[in-house]
Amino acid sequence: GFVLGRGLWVCGFVVLCSVLLITIFNLWADGPWRCIDISPGIHFRLSHACLEVSPWGGFHPKRWAQNEIQCIGVYRQTSNYKSCQKTRRRNPENITQLSQVAEDLPALSSPLSLFCGRARCYNSAFLGAMLSNGTLVMLSDHVWHKAGIEELFEISQNMQFFREGSLYRAQPVPFGRSLAASEGEISALTVRSFSRSTFCFASGNETVECTICLHSVGEDCPACELPCSHVFH
Repeated sequence: GFVLGRGLWVCGFVVLCSVLLITIFNLWADGPWRCIDISPGIHFRLSHACLEVSPWGGFHPKRWAQNEIQCIGVYRQTSNYKSCQKTRRRNPENITQLSQVAEDLPALSSPLSLFCGRARCYNSAFLGAMLSNGTLVMLSDHVWHKAGIEELFEISQNMQFFREGSLYRAQPVPFGRSLAASEGEISALTVRSFSRSTFCFASGNETVECTICLHSVGEDCPACELPCSHVFH
């Protein structure tokens, strides 16, 4: 029992030291070689009145009025990484498509090459809000993979639609265009023969009328079939 208890104590001590080492390493390290991202994250809330950002997981929020926000978009951050040296970052650049950042994204082998002392430049992306005074406010952490960057573009687009008031609004019909089908669209519909039961569950000699033109429908009557499979006489 003494040996078992001592072994459990040693295992617990090793696990505790490992957790502390990983925590210290992740607080010190920065970039694609981080083992576990334990950063508190950035929280933001966009309303019609203001933008509220909490860089420390919900604490100490900062607010900017809507008229102070120039634009919201995705920004590329190019950084030079080398083991045991301070990371050198270039100024963020606004990008509009994934191809502008995908070329130098880190691979699975990147942490190993960095630990071996090889210097390398890598791209990452983050969501940011540019203020009217030229200040760039980060709205997300750095993202290092394509799927996450694609989500950033989607969020950025939805935020832009929200600011314009068109996020939940149907696209307006262009001026002068009718919602009715054109003559060409009507003439292109499939015309074929249908039985009386297609229009109504009638039996015997009951009269069946088309609900559109109110004319009687006979057996093997030619009618138009819409793309949605509805039939009109």
